[in-house]
Amino acid sequence: TPVTFETVLSGGGFAAIFRYFSRSKTAKTPEIAQIEMEQNDLYRQQTLSLLGWFLGLFVGTLELVFMPKGGIWIGGGVIKKNLALFSGDFLDDFWSGVACSPAYTLQREMFPIGVLKSDHSIYVGGAFYAHNMCTQKL
Repeated sequence: TPVTFETVLSGGGFAAIFRYFSRSKTAKTPEIAQIEMEQNDLYRQQTLSLLGWFLGLFVGTLELVFMPKGGIWIGGGVIKKNLALFSGDFLDDFWSGVACSPAYTLQREMFPIGVLKSDHSIYVGGAFYAHNMCTQKL
């Protein structure tokens, strides 16, 4: 599988990051990786630190590419199960990823970043996007 933002920030990517740090010889489902990670503080620290940094790198890339005045909204299963990514030391890892590229730092600080904690909000946003894309005249 190629290494992309999508593959790393998905459930499978989360499980692969955990597998790397736990040095497991067998693949894990995201659900099993989540359970095992919660049982070992060192693996939790390492897994969420890298995941937070990579998520920050993704957000920083989106800011540079799209300059989203309405902000960037983050959601999904891995995020909802690991809200610690947005507090304490993990938040520093996230912002470190965002700051990897110093281009347009002052402008980028104006873009809000939000975390969607409700599946309903995520689906409504997806439906809105799909509706607009399907009804737009090309």
